[in-house]
Amino acid sequence: MPVFREAPGKAPAWCELECFEILRLGPGETRQLERRGKKEKLIVCEGQCTLQLGERTMPGPQGTNADLEPDENSFVMLDVAEPVVAVRMSGRWGDDVGGSGLFSVAANAPPPENDTPYDYVKTTSFDNHYHDCDEYWIFYEGRGVAYSEGKRYEVVPGDCVATGAGFNHDFPEVDEGPMRAVYFETTMERQKRYGHMHEPPLHQDRGRTVPRLSKKRPKGFLRSSWTKLGTVTYCFSSAFFVARSPPQATDAAAASAVAQKIGNCP
Repeated sequence: MPVFREAPGKAPAWCELECFEILRLGPGETRQLERRGKKEKLIVCEGQCTLQLGERTMPGPQGTNADLEPDENSFVMLDVAEPVVAVRMSGRWGDDVGGSGLFSVAANAPPPENDTPYDYVKTTSFDNHYHDCDEYWIFYEGRGVAYSEGKRYEVVPGDCVATGAGFNHDFPEVDEGPMRAVYFETTMERQKRYGHMHEPPLHQDRGRTVPRLSKKRPKGFLRSSWTKLGTVTYCFSSAFFVARSPPQATDAAAASAVAQKIGNCP
């Protein structure tokens, strides 16, 4: 279940982001948030306030990205002069993380030219990509369609899309927007490459069909189990694509046909 709602106990067991909360404060309001996870992060999405983290005090304009230190037990949001929207996250991520911040997606924009191949309608400029870490999108404004781990989800404010390391995810449609969200790339894994990764373009007229592999996500934190999930056509083999053995020829003519069919792969 890659999509879950805010509140403790809603996230799948494998998620390092264990829960989140979307905060909306009006002028003059104050909010104190006690620690509830090993790690705590707060991102100011809109407006401006002052943040108090233990004994520390810092300005909190839009885009502020604050983390509690191990000896700090709460966030306090105060000095709210205009409406504030913030997202608070709790969990067990490591120290080496991919990054976090704000993003938005608008409708009726041309899709990127060098995108990872996809088989759905796209009317945004968002790119289909994967990471060497898990990524979480927490939506606080708008409505639209997200793809994650091969499935389509209609998302609204209060939804979190959780995508495991190595799985493609995309945001191809905005129904009401723009969509506004927080992204959080948690503990780096695999080759520990930062940023967006993309698969090579499909070669429709050559290459061989190879099984697409997908992580199983059972209970617990098992990251080494894999299962087949459909096929795609590529001319390469990597950690995510394992070439299927070519058919066995029964005579010289058949062997020549097989060689001609698959021998042109770069």
